[in-house]
Amino acid sequence: MNIIKKIALLLAIVFSYCQSVTAQEPKLKVTWDNGSKEVYYYQCQGDDFYDIGLLPAVNTNLTFQFGENENENNYTFTDDYCFVYENENVKYTYAGDPGYYYVKVKYVTEYARPYFHVEISQHTTHTIGDTDKPTEPTCTTKGFPGKCSECGQWIWDTSTTTTSTDYKPVLGHDFTDQTWTTDEVNGNKYRTCTRSGCEHKQYTYDVVPGEPALGITLNDDVTLTYPQSLSPVYAKDGMMWKVKLGDATACELSLGQVKGIVAQWPHNNTDHQCADKSWADGCSVEGCAEGRTQRWVNINGNKVETTAITGDLAIASLTLDDAKGYECEAEYTANAVSYGRTMTNQWGTLCLPFEIKSDQYATCKFYELKEVKETEIVLTEVTGNIPAGTPVLVRRTTESTDISLNATDAAVTTAPAASSSANGFSLVGRFTASEALSADSYIISNNKFWRVSNLTPKEGVTDVKVGPFRAYLQSNGVQNVRMMSLSIGGDDTTAIDVLNAADEGEAEIYDLNGHRLQGLQKGMNIVKRGNKTTKVIIK
Repeated sequence: MNIIKKIALLLAIVFSYCQSVTAQEPKLKVTWDNGSKEVYYYQCQGDDFYDIGLLPAVNTNLTFQFGENENENNYTFTDDYCFVYENENVKYTYAGDPGYYYVKVKYVTEYARPYFHVEISQHTTHTIGDTDKPTEPTCTTKGFPGKCSECGQWIWDTSTTTTSTDYKPVLGHDFTDQTWTTDEVNGNKYRTCTRSGCEHKQYTYDVVPGEPALGITLNDDVTLTYPQSLSPVYAKDGMMWKVKLGDATACELSLGQVKGIVAQWPHNNTDHQCADKSWADGCSVEGCAEGRTQRWVNINGNKVETTAITGDLAIASLTLDDAKGYECEAEYTANAVSYGRTMTNQWGTLCLPFEIKSDQYATCKFYELKEVKETEIVLTEVTGNIPAGTPVLVRRTTESTDISLNATDAAVTTAPAASSSANGFSLVGRFTASEALSADSYIISNNKFWRVSNLTPKEGVTDVKVGPFRAYLQSNGVQNVRMMSLSIGGDDTTAIDVLNAADEGEAEIYDLNGHRLQGLQKGMNIVKRGNKTTKVIIK
């Protein structure tokens, strides 16, 4: 192969290399009146500038477009000698790069052949703005990177880039060359962290040899001691060990500062109530499960075992007894919970310790207070979920007198929620049977709310109560009527003409076909009370 062929082959290889590289690099396109040129950031000679041959005449308009930036920047030069195009306010972006580029274009006429001199430089000096600033680690917290306010790159400082998941570890307190000082008030020994702005005091206590104590050995072989009599509690808090004596923090230690922790006293294994109100056997020191074989909750005085002896509090199943009610100090999750009731009347009240999904039941509907009029209570149907402990009214929608409510993975609460109110009346829920109600309270009976003061004068009635999982209406003195009927409010409000319990005898209810009903049903109802017959329409 002769020398000319070798040179031609070499040029072809170089040209091919340039093509393959530049196809992936950002480019500047310069357009003028009679021509255009594309300049790639990566040049075969390794420079970050490029010269564009001959120039057009003076007063020619130039257009610059860089990389993926769709904005065009125009410049009309009028100087015969030279100009510099440099727009600091425009950041040219390129797909795949976290930052941006600056572009300079210089028109040089000092030589025999004038030309454009193009310089492209990448943004490398980052700016720390007022927000998203980098944070340095402290004794107890990690340090996290910030963002350049111009390009959005994660940075530690103006020249050091990083990633969003990077962090600087907790420093831990520094007690280098610090001696122990005796507290003049209680005689405890302490030393103070030397890091600026910290001033955390680390305490240690003298113990008699053989005295039960918590011992924490540090990497510098210093041992902190806390007598059992002070009930020391230690636990991880993020990246820190914290030792507390009562409500006071005795010391804070990063995980890397601790060589070993030894509780140098025997466990106190006994049945005890835990912080979450569950009960357990084993060691009674908070956070210690040594010797534990059982864990339970106390429901109505009965021991109900949990599904795990540590961790989240849960039981396998809960069956609520309508006659016994529900009492428990602990909140927990029941994998399955159920409640049943026999409703002889069409209307009643309800208050359960678990959430009710109202749209799951065809046997009944649920209502909340909307308005209280002079002799009438207006209700609104609840179509969504009813939170645990919320008192509501319930209407039986089938001939069957039995209703059954259940749930899975249900959070069980300890007490009824705050009462729902309307016009000075409050619907108060109960999980257990109530005490004797006040005279201005109302209870539901025969599908109406009756004032307690009108019930107690009857023969043999000394006080009035409501049973478990029910509710009563508490008046704040705004009404003093004997009884109040129920109605369902809506765009087309229809009063439910419930049976007038003030009349002697029991009314008879029939459908249009003459079949006797146990209570008012949807549609037309024929109500016979003595010699009086009334048509009642329920929509």
